Amino acid sequence: MNPSSSSTNLTLRPFRLSDADDEQVTRFLRWETLTTRDEALTFIKEVLTDFPKVVRLQAFTDVENIESQRVLEKAGFKMEGLLRKYTVVKGHVKDTLVYSFLSTDAI
Repeated sequence: MNPSSSSTNLTLRPFRLSDADDEQVTRFLRWETLTTRDEALTFIKEVLTDFPKVVRLQAFTDVENIESQRVLEKAGFKMEGLLRKYTVVKGHVKDTLVYSFLSTDAI
């Protein structure tokens, strides 16, 4: 992609481990867990302010993690569905719930 091209263009490439050292790449990746509604709302506001063309945020949680589901719902995320056998945690295949927050949703 030409750096001077329109900001509406998007190119994709595989994620490389070296990307984890690039602040622009990892700026909004969450390595830590958000544990409160206020932390989640602050994060949502930062993302939507810094990236005004973002229309959708997604969050994933284990079906057994009721606390995370509550935090997401209190922050305004909507549960969209169940991803069966989606991830492996400590050697066990687990189901995952997917949540979304749209830029048009109220904060």
